[in-house]
Amino acid sequence: MSDPTLSLDRGWAELSGVAAEGQGFDLTGCTELELSNSSFTDVEFGEASEAELTVADCRFEKCDLSGIRFASIRRSTFVGCKFLGTDFSSGKLGDVTFDQCTLRFANMRMARLARVAFTECSIDDLDMFDAVVEDLDFTKSRITKLGVDRLKADRVDLRYATELAFAQIIRLDGFLVTEAQLPQLMHGLAQATGLTVD
Repeated sequence: MSDPTLSLDRGWAELSGVAAEGQGFDLTGCTELELSNSSFTDVEFGEASEAELTVADCRFEKCDLSGIRFASIRRSTFVGCKFLGTDFSSGKLGDVTFDQCTLRFANMRMARLARVAFTECSIDDLDMFDAVVEDLDFTKSRITKLGVDRLKADRVDLRYATELAFAQIIRLDGFLVTEAQLPQLMHGLAQATGLTVD
């Protein structure tokens, strides 16, 4: 199937009520793209684009969303998607599910997240500096590096993460872990408190 062409209005474009599969979207000249009430399977949106995406009521499956910039995501689901170097900074995410996704070098600095679930995800070097988060769940997710400096958290459930490591620990107010996870956090907690472990 040929790549669909977006109808641009001074750099703005919209896709609503579409079901795209195995397609690519040429975002040349697009600065803002609004996606709503749609499903996307094995779709690429053009990594080198300057476009900023706003997403509502969508489902993405096996899509490569690497290098994309998201301004906001609401009531949407991502299954088996890649987010390598994806930029969510200063964005708003609400009622979002990431299922079996890979997030690596993703930027959520100063973002606002509410009711976001990461299920069976692989998370490496996710930067959440100065973000505000509420009701996050990481069930069966592998977290190898999570940056939480100046993060403001309320009800972040890490109890069912299969692996857990922070980039640096300063404060963990609002986080919930199990006693069995404490050995994984031992060195980070010791460093944060100035404790020497011999």
